[in-house]
Amino acid sequence: FDTGAEHLPINANFASFRSTNSSRLDFYYMIPVQRLKFMPVENIYDKSFLTVKAKIFDTNYQEINYLERDYRITSIDSSLSSEYFIIDELRSLLKPGNYFLALDIRNNLNEKIGIYKIQLRVRDYSSRQLTVSDIELSSSVSQQVIIDKFIKPDTKLRVVPNPAGLSPKTKPLTIYYEIYDL
Repeated sequence: FDTGAEHLPINANFASFRSTNSSRLDFYYMIPVQRLKFMPVENIYDKSFLTVKAKIFDTNYQEINYLERDYRITSIDSSLSSEYFIIDELRSLLKPGNYFLALDIRNNLNEKIGIYKIQLRVRDYSSRQLTVSDIELSSSVSQQVIIDKFIKPDTKLRVVPNPAGLSPKTKPLTIYYEIYDL
């Protein structure tokens, strides 16, 4: 989509899992901080404002779900910015099937824009046979007591997604998946 604004690239991926009465879609994305534009504000630190809007549609383009996030990021040393990312995950309970996700990301209103259309497939986990969920690449998996956005439902596992699939040679590749009816 040509919006006339500079393009904002992202890395994104998704995985489906079993949920209580349906399936669950975990859509996760990563935005490199070095790609954002920062603007001066009243205090001494520069800020960047980021809005993420996502709509999930069925194959007939009927809207199923709407999700939105707002971020305010304070500038960091530009020599370190290549090491920092905004990572988030959008979860939605869905019936098994095919969907479209429309994603609109805007940096400082319209300075940089990323508009994406992504095809999704949510698997059916209603069978009571041995089943494995989709595989989610992750940066880390750990047990936590504190609840945050990366805690998997019905667990105490904190799974920080890795949408880019980047894994330095010094760290092991980490994945997360669930096994049902074992």
